[in-house]
Order: sequence, then structure tokens, then C-alpha cells
Amino acid sequence: MVAAAGAGPSPIEHKEPTAKALSDSIRFCLTRSAQQAAASIAARMKAEDGVSNAGASFHRHVPWKDVKRDLLPSETAAWLVDKKRGPKLSHKAMAILSLHHMIDMQLLKPYVYWLVKAL
Repeated sequence: MVAAAGAGPSPIEHKEPTAKALSDSIRFCLTRSAQQAAASIAARMKAEDGVSNAGASFHRHVPWKDVKRDLLPSETAAWLVDKKRGPKLSHKAMAILSLHHMIDMQLLKPYVYWLVKAL
């Protein structure tokens, strides 16, 4: 990526780095064109909002159909009553059912998407 943008040399073969190859690469980095290309990359990176982009990427990749809860759909699934077929419950749904003695707390397991998929 750096070499393609003109901000650095092509990668040196890792099997046989030579003093000449290293010195040629350093000389390339000291050229005006390489420094201008690096400054251009830096300006683009500075304009990016990495945190927002990372958050948006995370939300795009969450398997929402698997994380949806069966009771109180506006809440995130946190508990599983039965590994294979039981409902997924949010913290709030679990608390309400527990308060009214409608669920056996011994049956609850934390709901972890990747762990459930592996079962």
C-alpha cells in the first residue's frame, strides 16, 4: 500500500536483505516525492474518523438475527434458557420472569453468540 502510493519503496525480500537494498530503500524514503506522498497519506488519515468507522463496521457485521431476543425484542439477548431450543432473554426479561417466579434460575446460561453457534 505504501509503495503503491509512492510513499515508500517496494518491500525488500525478507529472505535475503542486503545492505544495498536497505540503503536504496532509505534513499527512496528521503526523496521529495516519497515525502510528499507520505504527507498526502497522513492528511487523508487525519481526516478519517477511525472510531466512528470502526463502530459502524462492528454494527454492520453483528449477526442481528442471532442476537435478537425472544421476549422484549428491543433488548439485547443475554441469557439462554436451554442450549438447543430455549428462548433468548435480555437482562430485563430475565429479571421480570425471576421476580414473578416464572423461571428456574438454575437453567439460565449466559448467551454468547459464537459459543451457541459452536454447539
